[in-house]
Amino acid sequence: MGHLADLKAFREVLAGSDEVNASQFKFLNLEELAERYGDRWPKVKARIFETCHSFIEKRIGPRDLMLRAANGFLVLPSPDRPESAAAFAARLETELKTFFLGTDYLRELDLHTGTIPISVSDLLAAADSRALETAAGEYEKEGAQPCAANPGVPEFALAYQPVWASASGHIALRTAMPAIELRRLPDRVFHRVLPGDHKPEHLLAFDLDVLARVTAHARDCISRGRSSLIAAPVHFQTLCVPRLRMVYAERLSGLPEPVRKVLGLRIMAAPADAPAARYAEATRLASLYCRRVFVDIDFEAARLDRFHEGRLDGFVIRAPRDARAMRRARNALVRFQNGAARLRAAVAMADCVDRTVLAESIRLGVSRFSGTLFPRPASFPRPPEPFDPFLLPTPRTRTARR
Repeated sequence: MGHLADLKAFREVLAGSDEVNASQFKFLNLEELAERYGDRWPKVKARIFETCHSFIEKRIGPRDLMLRAANGFLVLPSPDRPESAAAFAARLETELKTFFLGTDYLRELDLHTGTIPISVSDLLAAADSRALETAAGEYEKEGAQPCAANPGVPEFALAYQPVWASASGHIALRTAMPAIELRRLPDRVFHRVLPGDHKPEHLLAFDLDVLARVTAHARDCISRGRSSLIAAPVHFQTLCVPRLRMVYAERLSGLPEPVRKVLGLRIMAAPADAPAARYAEATRLASLYCRRVFVDIDFEAARLDRFHEGRLDGFVIRAPRDARAMRRARNALVRFQNGAARLRAAVAMADCVDRTVLAESIRLGVSRFSGTLFPRPASFPRPPEPFDPFLLPTPRTRTARR
């Protein structure tokens, strides 16, 4: 069936609608690949589009419509499809990128996904996909520019670290961290791979990939009837640079309400001395879409008076290594805890490996903890569970490399 016949059939589905939000799957580096493959490019390109067409077609609904454009595909959802165009695009992006890893000519593709509004009248007037390409092009000129791909980091899995609340004695929050599974040791150990020295666009691409995976897991938890709060990491820079913030905010805004209710954001790599306006921009945006907002920061250098205009639920700090380090840092921790209390913000302590540090921190008001004193990270968020770190015979040995 040609495009014109497809569109005519779809007209009945869209009866009474003025506009449809389409999921867009766009390949950004086709020209680069054409130069690389030379004379072989026509055949390679045909294989790319045939493979991706088959993959997407198997995942759309019976009344959805998929159209091919010059640089990718558009999927027009039927009105009765429960999943939004944005959610469908985010889910398929993760599945496609995983699928691409197994094939050389697909692994090189730079895939960008999103949504674009398409006029129904334009669709019905189109005899082929040219009108769709024009609409997509106009949208891209007005909207945020796609980020650069190839963030330069290893392929990663997600490790959900349990966060223990001292007041309740339960683990109810799981914070996701990108990780590599190392096979040099008999046990599973995780190495954090959040990049810290890449271009802003690369960090955004990485953050979007992490968010897509975390929200996919959140949907799975919801569908199974599990109740667990999940925190996704995002770089401070992603939320502060306007052109990047727009892209990330658009992705957050497309999340369904049930996912937002269980999703928190953990803002990583926040400088200790940023202007107050920067902290306000980052935390206010996050709070619009997420249930909880946490900021990782150096408690010995942070200026908490600069957070008065922000909206956050807590800070994440790194635990002193042992009792001696705790004694050296005690005064700074007391000042930090008092400042956080004035902001009505909780303090969570990550990388906690010593029970003496844990006990003293609880006494000083720190309320949440993660580290080797607690259960191992898992590849999938688990339901809330009671836990007592003081009953363990020995702390879990930290073997992750730093």
